[in-house]
Amino acid sequence: MEEGAQTAVLHGWTDITHRWRTGSRAGLTEGAFAWMAQLEKQS
Repeated sequence: MEEGAQTAVLHGWTDITHRWRTGSRAGLTEGAFAWMAQLEKQS
């Protein structure tokens, strides 16, 4: 599995860095950020 990630190629990447709060998946993205922050606090 790790080798696959090292050799993966992304096609059709859409950078949402500056507009994630206004996109159609804003709630899901916000939830993912909150989840990651919670994991970081636990480590």
